[in-house]
Amino acid sequence: VATSLTVKEALRLLSQTPSLNGVRIAVQGLGAVGLPLCEHYLGEGARLVVADRDDGAVRRLLTRYPDAGIEVVAPESIVLTEADVFSPCAVGGLFTESNIPELRFKAILGGANNQLQASSQEEERELARQLAERGILFQVAWWHNLGGVLSGSEEYEHQEEASVDRVLRRIEEIVTTYTARSLAESRERGITPLAYAYDVAEAAIYGA
Repeated sequence: VATSLTVKEALRLLSQTPSLNGVRIAVQGLGAVGLPLCEHYLGEGARLVVADRDDGAVRRLLTRYPDAGIEVVAPESIVLTEADVFSPCAVGGLFTESNIPELRFKAILGGANNQLQASSQEEERELARQLAERGILFQVAWWHNLGGVLSGSEEYEHQEEASVDRVLRRIEEIVTTYTARSLAESRERGITPLAYAYDVAEAAIYGA
C-alpha cells in the first residue's frame, strides 16, 4: 500500500496525474511485499514486467491474473528493462555507479531495503545525485516503508481494539502527505529526495 501511494505521488509530480492506468511498472521480487504490490498495481490498470528467482512465485502471480498480460523477464535482466517505474522488492544493493548510466526508468520506488550499493550516507547521497542527473526520481525506501511501525503502534495503543482499517488510513494520510512534501520541497531546494529525507531526519534528531 505505502509503495503504491508513493508511486502515485511521484506520477503526480512527473506527469500531473496520479493514475497508474497504462503505466509500465517493473517489479523485482514477488514475495510478501512484491506480490501484494503487483495486485495493487494491476487493480489500477498498470502494465507489469516482473522477475523472481523463485519460479513458483512467478507462477502464482500468473495463475491469479492469467489475462493481465504480465511480462516475465530473467531476474538478472529486470534492472535493465525499460519501464516508467521500477519497484525493487527483493535484494538490496541494486544500483551502482556502473549500472546507473544504463537504467531506463523514470522513477525507482519500492519496498526493498538498501537499494543503493553504498556503505555510507555520503555514498548514498552521491548515487542518488547520479540517478537525478539521469532524470530518474528516487526516494529512499525508509521514507515511505512505515506499515510495520504503524501496525506496531496501533497494537500498542489500542491492544485488542487494534484496527487494520485505521492503520491503512494512517498509512494513506502519512505517505501521501509526506511524499508529496518531500518531492516538492526537494525539487524546490535543488536536492534529491534522499538528501531531503536525511536532512529532515537529522534535524529531528540533532536539531536544525
